Amino acid sequence: MKIPPNKLTTLLSQVSMGGLIDPIKLSFEDDGVKVSQLDVTRTLGVMAKIDKSLIKDYQPLGSVILNSEIIKRLDKFFKTDETINLTLTPTNLKAEGSVETFEADLPVEEVPDLKTEVNETEYGVLLTKPGVKAAFFIDMNEVKSDFGEKRKLIYSANGLSMKIHEDVFRYDKQVRYLKKNVTDSGEVTLDAKILNEICGLCKGPAWLVFTNGPVEVCYKEVGFSVTYIIAPQSE
Repeated sequence: MKIPPNKLTTLLSQVSMGGLIDPIKLSFEDDGVKVSQLDVTRTLGVMAKIDKSLIKDYQPLGSVILNSEIIKRLDKFFKTDETINLTLTPTNLKAEGSVETFEADLPVEEVPDLKTEVNETEYGVLLTKPGVKAAFFIDMNEVKSDFGEKRKLIYSANGLSMKIHEDVFRYDKQVRYLKKNVTDSGEVTLDAKILNEICGLCKGPAWLVFTNGPVEVCYKEVGFSVTYIIAPQSE
């Protein structure tokens, strides 16, 4: 299989939530690569699909598991190559460029699969059970910030706002959005580090979806779609 190395490492970072889900299981199916997994704490999840059109000479070879260390090392090599040859088995990865070759033994372990029903919606792929209360199509940088451990998001028919209140700092913001669909109001508190990571992985606008359960972030680009699932935190 052949793929641009920068595209490979970007996609691997996106489907692993920047390494927050580690290791990550990639299922090479007939129509592309799919991911449906929780992290080890079962408070984060990802559902993603990489279309086979992004990978030349694509092969539906089954499932392989990559850890964050392998992904980080891949990102250090092949800086002068437009494409690399990628060979995968359940236990081995081999990447070959014009002058460099990288091989790694792959982990063989169980990962917490996300076993639940999903729906294809106007926002993206969502979990079936939690009903949608509000959805905002935004530049995710609108909810990114460099300070604070937690981030409170408040949504209603009037819009979306963000609060970061620490011991000596208080920051409030009206979040700008491109589109919205609101049927209920409420508020959630999210881990700032996790939200910031997701903001950096979305290369364009995404749907920020509030449900009766987790918060879901749906992002799409040509040949790739992903939904990040985040369990709210207590106050």
